[in-house]
Amino acid sequence: MKSSLFSGSLLLMVLSTAACDIHWVREVKRTPSGGEVALLAQNGDAQAQAQSLMASRCPSGYDILEEGEAVVGQEVQSNTTQRQGFFGPTQSTTAQSQDKREWRIKYQCKGAGGAPVAPAGTAPAAKPAAVYEIVIRNY
Repeated sequence: MKSSLFSGSLLLMVLSTAACDIHWVREVKRTPSGGEVALLAQNGDAQAQAQSLMASRCPSGYDILEEGEAVVGQEVQSNTTQRQGFFGPTQSTTAQSQDKREWRIKYQCKGAGGAPVAPAGTAPAAKPAAVYEIVIRNY
C-alpha cells in the first residue's frame, strides 16, 4: 500500500512538472537584428512567451513587422472505393486536402536594420533588415 501511494504521488509530481514546462513558442528564424516566431497555440500563455522571447532577443525593444497566419503544409485524406461493375471491377478515388496553418510574428529589434545615414551627395549603403516571425498553430 505504501509503495502504490508513493508511486501515485511521484506520477502526480512528474505530470504537474511537465504541465508547467510547456513551450508554446517556436523560434523559426533568428538573425542579429530580429527574427520570426511561431505560436503553437492561440492562448495568453503563447502570446506572453512570444513577447518574452522577443524582449529577450531585443533588449532595446522591438517592432512587429508582420503578424498573421502562414501556410506550413497540407493534410491530404483520400478514400478509394472498389466495385464490381457490368464490364468488370471499377475503382474510384476521392482526395481532399487542407492547408496546415500556424500564427507567425516577424519582428525587428529597435535600432537594427535600415540604411545608415550617408553623407550628402552619396548613395546610402543598403543594409538588409533582419526579421523574426512568431507562429501560432491551431490543432
